[in-house]
Amino acid sequence: LALRNINSSIRLAALKDLYYWLKITKAGQQILLGTKNEQETPDPGTVEEWARSANNPVSGYYGLTIGLRGRFATFIPPILEHLGFVQLTHNTKNNTIAAL
Repeated sequence: LALRNINSSIRLAALKDLYYWLKITKAGQQILLGTKNEQETPDPGTVEEWARSANNPVSGYYGLTIGLRGRFATFIPPILEHLGFVQLTHNTKNNTIAAL
C-alpha cells in the first residue's frame, strides 16, 4: 500500500474518520456509498455526502486536489474493507458499507 501517493491527493485521516463515523454514528447500519464526481451533488445520507459535508471532522472535502475531490466512496471504502474494518456489498449498483 503506497500511502505516500495517497497522501498527496487525500488526507490519510479519511480512513480513520470514515471508520469511526460508521462505527459510532451509524452503528449497525448499512450506508449507501453514493459515489459521485466532484461536479455532481451526492445523494443525502451517503458516504459521498458525508465526505464533502461541513459536519465531517475536516469540515468539507477530504480530497486535496480541486477537480479530483469526488469519488471518495469509490476509493476509500475498499481500503477499509481490505484492512478488515468494514463490510461492503459488491453489487452492480447501490452498494453499501457497514463497520464491523
